[in-house]
Amino acid sequence: MDQFKYVKREKKVSSADSSSSPSPSSSTSSTSTTSTVPSSTSTVSIQEETLLLPKIVKQPFKYIVVLDFEATCDDGTKIKNQEVIEFPSVIVDVEKQQVVAQFAEYVRPVYNPTLSAFCTQLTGIQQATVDSADIFENVFKRHFKFLVDNKLLQENGARNEENPFAVLCCGDWDLLQMLPAQCRINKNESGELHYLPPPNYFTEWINVKKIFEKNYNMSAYGMANMLRQLSIPLVGRHHSGIDDCRNISSIVIAMLKKGCLFEITTTHKPKPPKEPKQQYPKKDNNNNNNKSSQPPK
Repeated sequence: MDQFKYVKREKKVSSADSSSSPSPSSSTSSTSTTSTVPSSTSTVSIQEETLLLPKIVKQPFKYIVVLDFEATCDDGTKIKNQEVIEFPSVIVDVEKQQVVAQFAEYVRPVYNPTLSAFCTQLTGIQQATVDSADIFENVFKRHFKFLVDNKLLQENGARNEENPFAVLCCGDWDLLQMLPAQCRINKNESGELHYLPPPNYFTEWINVKKIFEKNYNMSAYGMANMLRQLSIPLVGRHHSGIDDCRNISSIVIAMLKKGCLFEITTTHKPKPPKEPKQQYPKKDNNNNNNKSSQPPK
């Protein structure tokens, strides 16, 4: 494990002035005694026991934005046009090692508007909740404003250089598969297909499972297992997006305290969807230069 370093310390211990043989001026022999008053000139080095201390690590980011989507799903069935139905995130201050802001909104699916019973049981999200929610494009814009309000981004979308941040997920699915797929099938308020190019801060991220495995030399498996290994109780409901973000944040904070380095693990820039080919009317070869083939009047 590389998240710790061994440190040896030495401390100075003073010896007694009178611990040597009797004074030459003494005319009679006597037993020497150790003085309880330490001398300022005589010292001896004593090595303390080896201590296990966290490394002091310079982290590359001041903030970590924990993200965990929930999406339409069914038991044992792959859903065509899977959509995000919960868009949560939590901001962790790396230096303070604490949560400083959170964002949580539900999303109304448009391709499969009715949630399966399995999806509701898994996530706890009710049909009435998504029915009254906003479409993905509008929630996506409000999440951008959330990052701007917390001074991670500028209004024009550029990063705030004073507050470098990275997005973190428990795995690669959220940003490698779910977000690119959602952006490709996005529909606007008018119900028209409207591609949303993922912003650059969503094209590279930290996979907390890879950081865990690198530092603890064991398989992460998932959020629940990492919580157990770090002796952190699960708070709220597993597969509730906002609760998962909070629990993942607890994992991140515990690992920060141990000196684990959090750096980008995955980069993926999705390609925009191909434009449909323009349809041209087929040429009728039989009608080419047909003036000469016209019968004389």
